[in-house]
Amino acid sequence: MGILILFICSIPVSGALWAETLATGILGRTITIACNYNSRWYQPSMKYWCHGWTRDCKVIATTNWQTGRISITDNKTQGIFLVTMKNLQWGDAGWYSCGIDTPGLDPHFNVKLHISEEAVSVPGLRFLSQPNVSCSGGSVTVSCESARGSLPIHYAWSEKMPSQDSKISDTNKLDLHCQSFTQQHHQYYCTASNTQGTKPSEMVNVSVNNVRQKNCSYRIQINSIGEEYFCDNSSTISAKTSRTTRTSSESKSVTKSYVVWDVIRWVLFTVLVICSVSVTIAERLTSRTELIFVNKTMWTLILLICSIPVSGALWAEKGVTGILGRAITISCHYEARWYQSHKKYWCLGWTRLCKVIATTNWPNGRISITDNKTQGIFLVTITNLQQGDAGWYSCGIETFGHDPMFNVKLHISDEAVSVPGLRFLSQPNVSCSGGSVTISCDSARGSLPIHYTWSEKMPSQDSKISDTNKLDLHCQSFTQQHHQYYCTASNTQGTKSSEIVHVSVNNVREKNCSYRIQINSIRSEYTCDKSSTISSTTSTTISSTLTTISLTTSTISSSTSTTISPTTSPTISSTTSPTISSTNTPTISSTTTGISSGPKSVSKSYIAWDVIRWVLFTLLVICSVSVTMFTQKHEIKLEDISG
Repeated sequence: MGILILFICSIPVSGALWAETLATGILGRTITIACNYNSRWYQPSMKYWCHGWTRDCKVIATTNWQTGRISITDNKTQGIFLVTMKNLQWGDAGWYSCGIDTPGLDPHFNVKLHISEEAVSVPGLRFLSQPNVSCSGGSVTVSCESARGSLPIHYAWSEKMPSQDSKISDTNKLDLHCQSFTQQHHQYYCTASNTQGTKPSEMVNVSVNNVRQKNCSYRIQINSIGEEYFCDNSSTISAKTSRTTRTSSESKSVTKSYVVWDVIRWVLFTVLVICSVSVTIAERLTSRTELIFVNKTMWTLILLICSIPVSGALWAEKGVTGILGRAITISCHYEARWYQSHKKYWCLGWTRLCKVIATTNWPNGRISITDNKTQGIFLVTITNLQQGDAGWYSCGIETFGHDPMFNVKLHISDEAVSVPGLRFLSQPNVSCSGGSVTISCDSARGSLPIHYTWSEKMPSQDSKISDTNKLDLHCQSFTQQHHQYYCTASNTQGTKSSEIVHVSVNNVREKNCSYRIQINSIRSEYTCDKSSTISSTTSTTISSTLTTISLTTSTISSSTSTTISPTTSPTISSTTSPTISSTNTPTISSTTTGISSGPKSVSKSYIAWDVIRWVLFTLLVICSVSVTMFTQKHEIKLEDISG
């Protein structure tokens, strides 16, 4: 009976706690497992993740204690705690348990984790460098990454050639710079490979001007990003502004002219000083008034020569245009051999009496200076441009003699907004748990401030939802099966609308509804299967979500696929298997819909089973105590008889 008591106590209590009975993670990736519980009963209780399927399992993470690659996040409002396991390895496969720490018997639910391999997805490309780097003859970095596929993934960059493609690097980053260009047009692509296969990226097209020159200009085009990466398109400088770019040969001529002019300056300065001193001595000896005028004139010329800015060894754009509210970066070029270690500054005004407002050692509010001593360029960045910032400025270098200076005129203008771009901000697993998905809307160009609004497209008249650049989608906001949303960005120069955000909803008006979001420019649907590490080729039975996989899109449906019997033994219904239709439309059996009624029936079965457990436990304890007392009395009688 003692063994039976221990056995009853050791059986996991899973009626008020449920999850996926089977989960599949991708090698090297991250998986998040949702453990659902009744928030009315267990909201303040500590949750844990246990390695094993019995009550003797080893606790490896709790809500108060996270270990290495495993962490737990508890959403007490919705009654879900998420177990996240990073960098999955083959040894992580096996049985685990969701658990809740209670004064009595802890509710448990067993989960079996499988680890599998997955082929890489087509690598996505993105820019990592700041735009002004390419304007100054620097390098532009393009990153390549596959969002899916078992790790490790090997990346390689190659250049497409007429005869045979040439490998450039074995990393996921491509560095483009003037020294690497040998012709006017180049094409590059990235390949991602693992044990399951290889996929190439799209082409990176590069067009080069001034090939083999130090300060060449080049533009990069990637079709999926939808814009060209070159100075005029990326910075806040107007496309109508005439740019003066000095090549290496021009810098040599500038340097020579600077040397000649500096020699002439010092010769004139020396002659005038000698003359002025001579006149001063003669004035005091003769006391002639006309010498006083000559003396003052020569000293005025000396001061004038000293005050003229020395600009031969320092050059920049003479006229730049910034966009109201945006940032602008102005490149001041200098001869690195002479002024590498000198302090550089940015001055308000065009004469030597200008006011220094920032230096390399002293950034000032919205103005900062970054000095690239290797290339001989210091970059002046002014953020949050205002109309009052317009006017004359000077690049300057502090020296022991006369500071080299170059005058720059800054114009401030208004610009119409660009078409707003959309991107996801939420983690994928939030939508799998009935949470919200946030979409951000942002115009890359246009004078600030920009006013954003989100609206829903309606048959009669569109309905405004919010006056922010973020759209929060959640089950409570859906009133029908299909919704369409769009964002508008507007400033004083005009208004532009974003593309449409398409939302398809299952189980409308239910707390744990399932929905998919499609944005054409992002070229992917935002669903649990697309974003998580669960393989699209693995048949996965999920208690809170039924995954329906199509040939071109992955659709998550939050219909339950687990039927829990009164004995709390999970059985898989034959009607809940994923169905692939020829039209890529999810087909879900009506018998699999039961999210709202599921927790209530589970709670009832849990209560019934818990009562039975405690009744059996009490009866067995009484029987055990009775047998023990009877045995002791019988032994006493036997001792009396033998005595």
